[in-house]
Amino acid sequence: KKICVIAGPGSGKTKGILVPKAGQIMANDEIDPEEVLIISFSRLSAQDLKEKVKDFGRVPRASTLHSFCLSFLLSEDNHDIRKRIESIVIDFEKQIMLSDLKIVFPQTGKHDLKRMLDEFSAGWAVRPHDDVFNEDDARKSFKAAVLNWLDEHEAAMMEEIVYHAVDLSKKLKTDFIEKPQYIFVDEFQDLNKLEQEFITLLGTNSKLVLVVGDPDQSIYSFKYAHPEGINLLAES
Repeated sequence: KKICVIAGPGSGKTKGILVPKAGQIMANDEIDPEEVLIISFSRLSAQDLKEKVKDFGRVPRASTLHSFCLSFLLSEDNHDIRKRIESIVIDFEKQIMLSDLKIVFPQTGKHDLKRMLDEFSAGWAVRPHDDVFNEDDARKSFKAAVLNWLDEHEAAMMEEIVYHAVDLSKKLKTDFIEKPQYIFVDEFQDLNKLEQEFITLLGTNSKLVLVVGDPDQSIYSFKYAHPEGINLLAES
């Protein structure tokens, strides 16, 4: 039910194990292609995986984790973030947000506001969000201002997508979540704790979860990647 492959770069984790195993699953005509899901962290990696599996004849879904989580949130109507997720805040729109925050906090420099926004955004990935920016009144006020801005503009930050997908998947078991029965995850070490938790939730009732990676090759520490997670998964 669970296969965890830890090996160094160039050793064939993806081309020699993940892709052939996915091909073996897809060769079984009794398995619906929609039951097979291949997940990667980055768009480039997901596109590379799509190229590798396109010759299977029957093609499984290959996507980034964020894309899958966003599709999940869009598939359900009764949750807190639903009205906001159709408008994801992109980089240039963050500049607009910062300009508006400058009006709310005129004594704070724009550079400091950006640093605080980056820290607040990262908080979605590293700990329960109810605990983020609650240390003092100033940080609580900043958090409230950001959340008010997002609510007013009916917009969501990309960083919060996985957080809400994890939260919703704990409350609600839907066909969207239950459909993937054969889950393949490339470069598991580049996912953060929350993203790895979502994979665990996704695989709760699945027939196979296969992850590959190398904790020594994590390149997304600046995005709070959790390389130790692949070792913990192997030991669980």
